[in-house]
Amino acid sequence: MKYLFTLLAIVLAVTSVTAFYLWPKPEIINKDILVTVNGHSLPLSLLDQKKAQSGNHRKDNKAILDDIIIHELLLQEAQRLNIDKEPSFRRSVQNYYEQSLIKILIDRQFRDTKTKVTDQDIDRYISNYGKVFTYTRLPGNNSHGSSQKPEQRSILFDDLSDSLKLILGSMQCGDVVTDFGTDGGAISFRLDRIEPGPEQESFHGNRKLIRKIISNYKKERALTAWIKEIRDRATIIIPVHQGR
Repeated sequence: MKYLFTLLAIVLAVTSVTAFYLWPKPEIINKDILVTVNGHSLPLSLLDQKKAQSGNHRKDNKAILDDIIIHELLLQEAQRLNIDKEPSFRRSVQNYYEQSLIKILIDRQFRDTKTKVTDQDIDRYISNYGKVFTYTRLPGNNSHGSSQKPEQRSILFDDLSDSLKLILGSMQCGDVVTDFGTDGGAISFRLDRIEPGPEQESFHGNRKLIRKIISNYKKERALTAWIKEIRDRATIIIPVHQGR
């Protein structure tokens, strides 16, 4: 009886194996596969993605496919050599991840910040063109604790940076304004005087562009204040090391 069971098991096993190889297999059609490289399939959507990334440097489908295949082969070779397990690679991935995360956060905060720019804001900005602004950069501690000497400058409003145009342009003579940086440092400016420039001409610029400049500046200041608020709420402990 034991012999019969053994013989029956052998027959069933042979029959199963034979049926597996002889039974017609259903044809596998996957329209979503672009290419298979060493057994690893890449999606068809990758072709459109690479096309979009190429921008003005348009390539035909064959050239893009060649790039994708070379990229995949090099990636597989790097993985075969275990480069992805090396500490230096892991650090670079971590740095890229952190920088990307922070960028998305900052971009989203900047995008979601609402500002209001009035016609009076634009008129005040325009009225300063052609005038000479004399201002003093006052001593103030930076993030490293060092201080700077007072520095006075006279410069045409048109030649000021966008941020200084908006800072000085909103001040009255004698006013002092402190501009805070995201690192906790601060710079103070005192407006000393405003004088007519050598060639006072009417402004022929674009009010729409000026509105955008003012709006972006207000968003940047709101963003700086938001980062400063996060910093002020945080618990930060910096140990004092000997000899440093």
